[in-house]
Amino acid sequence: MEKIKILSIVLSFLFCVSCGDKKPSIDNASIEPNDNIEEANTISLGTEFSMAINPKGDVDWYQVEVKGQGYLQVLTRNVPDNLDVQVRFATYDEWGSKNENFLTDYLKTPCAIPIYDDSTYYIMVCDRWGANFSEEEFFVKFDFIEEFDNYEPNNKPASAYKVEFGKEYQSAIFPKADEDWFMVEVKEQGYLQVKAKNIPDNVELTTYFATYDEYSKPKTNTLRAKLPLPNSVAITEPGEYYIVFADRWNNKESQQLFTWTVDFLPEMDIYEPNNKFTDAKETGLNDTLQIAIYPVGDNDFFKFIPEKKGKLTVRANPPGNLEVAVRIHKLDSYNDNKLKTFKNFTTFPFEFEIEEVDTEYYIEFYDRWSRYQNPELFKVFFEFK
Repeated sequence: MEKIKILSIVLSFLFCVSCGDKKPSIDNASIEPNDNIEEANTISLGTEFSMAINPKGDVDWYQVEVKGQGYLQVLTRNVPDNLDVQVRFATYDEWGSKNENFLTDYLKTPCAIPIYDDSTYYIMVCDRWGANFSEEEFFVKFDFIEEFDNYEPNNKPASAYKVEFGKEYQSAIFPKADEDWFMVEVKEQGYLQVKAKNIPDNVELTTYFATYDEYSKPKTNTLRAKLPLPNSVAITEPGEYYIVFADRWNNKESQQLFTWTVDFLPEMDIYEPNNKFTDAKETGLNDTLQIAIYPVGDNDFFKFIPEKKGKLTVRANPPGNLEVAVRIHKLDSYNDNKLKTFKNFTTFPFEFEIEEVDTEYYIEFYDRWSRYQNPELFKVFFEFK
């Protein structure tokens, strides 16, 4: 009897050890059925395997274990010509109405997603529209790329990395649709200027500028849309400002780091801000102005109210490659919040007849094609007779 008890204890112990040591089997192959997340085949990172999208509407699920911050990448080769193979990344949600918690929409391969947490990640592979199939197999590989960008994660304003003027930083636009957010503190009116070097050839690097307030709706306010570098933005008051790097169309990527810096230029134009007609600075008809068309897209508005009829002549010699043009406006008679343009000039000097008195005239200076900028001040001479 005692021997039976001992044998029972030993068997129970071995059974428990066996259960405790049990690990998920590694398939490293596409084994049907794997049409849903619960049936996902377990694949080792870096292992190439073959699969087929067959029959029509076939969807294959795989899972990988990832540790460390970096990027989970999907590569394919020898894909049949009639297939539009795409993938979606997901995590498993055992409490959700659907167990698949998709992290992305459909992505063409090669593709990658950023990974910040150790976890099991799932990849769904299919024909994009489920309309095509092929008995011919193709190859798939899941790779992990360790983080190489020192400032990630910084894909959102809340995780923006604070930078300083004049220092050099290195960043990368990876994976596709990556945005890198940085924050800089500005203490006076002026301009932020961002420039970069060693930009990868296959990325059309741009920046845009924004402010961020977690308590407002929307939380972010874009001050300047995406433009190639160098890029600048006018700052009218102290505060925290955000610099965002991205590919122009969000469809290119590169693991190559580029080097960039941000500088601050103090305000050089005493009439700024006057980029809107509501901020127009009043001038006399025989005054001399000193203005700058900076940054790209700058518009400088001035207004005058003539007391008599006459001819106004305007002379200027803009610097560099600026093609300064001028528009003359009056308030729209049907809407005081709008201007109505009645004269356009593209060369200096020019002149026009003032036929109305005690009327607000608005004169707007701008680069003709909104492509060029120059922080150098130039003089504008008004002569009224």
